[in-house]
Amino acid sequence: GVLAFRIIGWMCFIGLTVFLMWLWKRIPMGMTLGAAMAALVVVMHAQVEMTIQQTNTAPWILCLIGLVAPASSRFDGSVSRWLTGLIGGLLAIALATIIIIKGYSQSMVSEAAIQFHGRAVHDSSLEENGGTVLTTRTLAAQMLIEEARELYDDRLQLLAAEQLLAGIPMSLSMPSPPNPESVETVRQLVINISMENFERTGSVEAGHLALSALLSRGNSDDLDQALMVATAVADRDPSGIWSQRHLADVLWESGDKGQAQSVYQRVLQLDAARSIDPLRQLNKQDRELIQQRAGN
Repeated sequence: GVLAFRIIGWMCFIGLTVFLMWLWKRIPMGMTLGAAMAALVVVMHAQVEMTIQQTNTAPWILCLIGLVAPASSRFDGSVSRWLTGLIGGLLAIALATIIIIKGYSQSMVSEAAIQFHGRAVHDSSLEENGGTVLTTRTLAAQMLIEEARELYDDRLQLLAAEQLLAGIPMSLSMPSPPNPESVETVRQLVINISMENFERTGSVEAGHLALSALLSRGNSDDLDQALMVATAVADRDPSGIWSQRHLADVLWESGDKGQAQSVYQRVLQLDAARSIDPLRQLNKQDRELIQQRAGN
């Protein structure tokens, strides 16, 4: 069913491209201006992953190829303008189809892996044995990590690490919790995955995940490494309210109250700047705690 819907969606995009080519032949100036305005709006609102293996890039690929296809109709040679435009459009459609199929095949592998291991994780969460839950999540995460490495998909790696970290408190809350050595092994795996990703790509999300795993130990010996990670994340994300908040919290826990107060002031400034969007602001409890620590 999902495959059929996607094929229908691709055919609709191709049909739309052909229709736009037909309109472009009849009102070239109007279509050129309209396409330029539409492209500007799409680019301004672009919040999607642009790598080929992501299926949501299909509209982008078709639009970009479609924008340049009419240029072939301006070719002045022995072949008629109409036939040249038609051949250019068909070539554009063929190229777009090849690119989409290539991306879809990789996406299908990722989705199949996520669904398969997701079912195993879900089924294990219905049990009361924390060790079983943690073991199942660990095996699922390791398989997802292998798939992610083959597909060069950093987001899939982080997804695996996130579900691992989420499994620790879940398994510990069960009647038969896992042994501490297993928990520590899983936590260290999360730290290794997220730190490798953060150091290689500079991903703020990976930095936050590494910081959460370090602080979840509740060990004062980890504060130095946590402070290093929090500082690096805050430097990469100076306008991120949570990146600054995490840095302030780590500074506070490490005993550097003066520097923490300075960063907390920064957090309050970022929070005030989001007054137009309350959903992105701090909640009342967090704001009151930060105000208290900042000395306001």
